[in-house]
Amino acid sequence: MVYVRAVASKAGCICAIYNHDYGTDIEIKSVKKIGNKRWPLGTPLVVQIKSSKNYKILSNGIISYKLNADNYNLLIREDTGSPYILVLYCMPKDETEWLSICNESTQLRYCGYWVYLGGRSESDHSRTVHIEIPQKQIFNVESLISIMSSIESKEFP
Repeated sequence: MVYVRAVASKAGCICAIYNHDYGTDIEIKSVKKIGNKRWPLGTPLVVQIKSSKNYKILSNGIISYKLNADNYNLLIREDTGSPYILVLYCMPKDETEWLSICNESTQLRYCGYWVYLGGRSESDHSRTVHIEIPQKQIFNVESLISIMSSIESKEFP
């Protein structure tokens, strides 16, 4: 969650953290300056965040991940009023490499990738659904600004 919040903050957005377990974690809104004040405005982006060392990067630049079927079935819905995305934070396999802290920096290893699953068919699997995320879809400041602009102009997804 810290990774997504840091990206959102750097992109000039604000996050609302959900304090319940309905399958999503954060709502991101753009912040606009009106007069001398800043206001969170517009349609929010709803994000489910997963952190895992259990993923595979395939030779064709695709990240392969097994997502809980219930989470998948929520993320595919398009009748929610706001777009939902999944951010998968890919962690090193070795736990000792996850986080590095020193006087000069705090470093999280690897990064998160995002995918929009809306409109796909519901899963009838009882446990997990295999999803693929293009490795080029890094969840970073530039991609979030682009997503939020697309939402604002009604072009997302």
